[in-house]
Amino acid sequence: MSEKKTGRGGNKGKNKNEGKEKVDTAPAEDTSEQAAPKLKNVKSVEVEEGKKVVLKCEASEGNPRPVLTWYKDGKQLKGKNKPKDIKIKQKKTGNSSDIQIPKAKLSHAGTYTCEAANSQGIVQSAGNITVIPGPQATTPPTPPPTTPPVAFWQSLNISRID
Repeated sequence: MSEKKTGRGGNKGKNKNEGKEKVDTAPAEDTSEQAAPKLKNVKSVEVEEGKKVVLKCEASEGNPRPVLTWYKDGKQLKGKNKPKDIKIKQKKTGNSSDIQIPKAKLSHAGTYTCEAANSQGIVQSAGNITVIPGPQATTPPTPPPTTPPVAFWQSLNISRID
């Protein structure tokens, strides 16, 4: 239902929105029952130092949609507590989140906890990242210093007896 404008102006009687579909930007009212969140288990992983590692967290239920938060060893991964090389990716659907570490270091080892919270409750699931030290770039052991070979006659201490 579009209105036609009358009066002055260059519209020649047409509404500038005529022919365009009206988009309702108000959030759709959720008529489903409210429920506490449920999480799928975060799986523990072992990774070799320098390799990529991903931890996944997925909320299988929850209404209103739960907010997902990551912790490492009990500290929230946010601000100065989140190393720059750890990326937290939130899926567009909002029901899952990943921690991505492109090159694992020994310092990344620990217990990672995903928390899902909404007005109906809070649940957590934890998994460990174990970082296996990679092959060390070592130099071969240095052999002990050698003394130059001594000729047999030099080893004899012969003194002249007159």
